[in-house]
Amino acid sequence: MYGLEQGYKFGIIGSTDQHAGYPGSYGDGRVMALAPSLKRDDIWHALQNRNVGCATGDKIKIDFRINDAVMGEVIRGNSRSIYLNVEGENSVDYVDIIKNGKCIARMNGPLIPAVPQEDPVRCKIKMEFGWNREEEYVHWNGRLSIDKGIINRITPCFRGAAYTSPQPGEKAFKTRVNRVLSSSEKETILDVYSTKNPNTMTPTVQGVILDVTMPKAGNLTSDFNGKKITHSIGELLQGSKSHFMIGWLSEAILFGRAIPENAFQVEHYMEDTVAEREIDYYYVRVRQKNQQWAWSSPIWVEKR
Repeated sequence: MYGLEQGYKFGIIGSTDQHAGYPGSYGDGRVMALAPSLKRDDIWHALQNRNVGCATGDKIKIDFRINDAVMGEVIRGNSRSIYLNVEGENSVDYVDIIKNGKCIARMNGPLIPAVPQEDPVRCKIKMEFGWNREEEYVHWNGRLSIDKGIINRITPCFRGAAYTSPQPGEKAFKTRVNRVLSSSEKETILDVYSTKNPNTMTPTVQGVILDVTMPKAGNLTSDFNGKKITHSIGELLQGSKSHFMIGWLSEAILFGRAIPENAFQVEHYMEDTVAEREIDYYYVRVRQKNQQWAWSSPIWVEKR
């Protein structure tokens, strides 16, 4: 905010060197680019033109426009038609529209996601693997499958090793590559590795987010390392479920609460007719209930 208040124009991105060398490590910051394709030139064009945003981990999508200008652009006009659409990966806590460092609109998500009346229901479920207490990696090899409905999308939430710098006498610690081996409308096959959390502030669990459209009676099944676990979507809409794999304090798997569409999507329209400065700036920030954040780059509007 300090740089924006000084009149500088720049894009907002979030990324890190990730000391274990794991590109796109979940929770270490990510760059979002508003580009027509994933081609190299299109991505670079978005970066060069500030058509970017950032997220801490979850791939929170922000569609933010003023008079058809998108994030990173500079336009002119005293009447500003603002459109915003946010799609989170978890329950949205709040979405703010910031103008010149002040919040001019806040859209709150539900305190607790309401179970939709309709059936089937679109929802997002985060599956997490880890919490083992040994120093060595636990290898998770298996599948997630559904018996009814379809899997719309699978989003990996893979982390690199929680590694800072080599210390004298410490054994070398290598980052394992986590992979989605295959995916279809009914199942996904995963090959991932987890380690113990080194402290209470540094999670090393691995995960994927399933975007599904299913009847509440439909079942989601986890089949990993010789143990099969099943929960219905109706159960998961009420809350999360966790299971130790081989007894107390062993590695565990977590079926996250199924988050319905009405809790992870926010849409908002508004008009702003007050030009406060010669050049006003606007941007969006998003907070989810799971402590994940996202920000858009600003749109600058010059006074006519």
